[in-house]
Amino acid sequence: MAERMLKLHSYVKDIFNSKQQYKDMRKYLLDEDEMVNLKETVNALLGFNQVSVLLSGDRYATCSLIIPSIKYLEKQLSKNKSETPPLIVILKSHLLESLQTYKDSYELENNSFLLCATFLDPNYKSQFFEKYKKKKYLKIVKEFLSDFYLSKRVGEIIPIKKVTKESKKFKLLFEDEEDDSGSDSDKNVTLDLKKEISEYIRLSVHEQNVLEFWHQNQYVFPILYCISTMILCTPATSAPSERLFSDALNNLYAKRNRMTAECFQMLMFLYENLEFFNLV
Repeated sequence: MAERMLKLHSYVKDIFNSKQQYKDMRKYLLDEDEMVNLKETVNALLGFNQVSVLLSGDRYATCSLIIPSIKYLEKQLSKNKSETPPLIVILKSHLLESLQTYKDSYELENNSFLLCATFLDPNYKSQFFEKYKKKKYLKIVKEFLSDFYLSKRVGEIIPIKKVTKESKKFKLLFEDEEDDSGSDSDKNVTLDLKKEISEYIRLSVHEQNVLEFWHQNQYVFPILYCISTMILCTPATSAPSERLFSDALNNLYAKRNRMTAECFQMLMFLYENLEFFNLV
């Protein structure tokens, strides 16, 4: 609304200046200082709108973007130029305080799940954290990954046979041990989570889609890949599920009251994934 108001202001001003009957209303127009304050207010709040839209997506991983988004907002609100109006400086200060209160209430920088989600996004694994906190951050992540690996029995769902047959790089990263029968085709793979983490940390990635990255490297980092599929599927907000409920309400109306649950489930699946079926 404020953005539209800024765009319309110059046109309204021209109208008020051009017609005699409107000249008496010029006193209600915003003066230059007020326009500057309004413009700076819009710029200060713009980041919150961008983050809200970003975290409400449902076609990409969002939980790995929570901590980077908070860091981005902090950085934007900390920028104050010499010509920044005093009112905007106060506004940004209050917004920063509110953001800090939010961080403290949810303990974002100590939240092992969110830290791990950020770590599993190759675009942010080493960014948005101060150097003096990096060791602490990695310690929390490594402990979480280790506990998650043991508690969720990740090792049981890794396609080891497929890995040993198809991934040459995997054989270089992990040791193969022959079983009791001595058959070369039935080797057991020794999976090393610590080694995977070390290799992943050293890996350099430049702006790659996180889901595509793990799909391409599932045989290079099999343990981290399995963990990433369980963690990165978590939505950052409830917006995707709310949109799904709205779509369900639009597709289940009075004339469809005899539709079975199974049929409705299949209908909603097709409706939400129509873009992948090339039917239109």
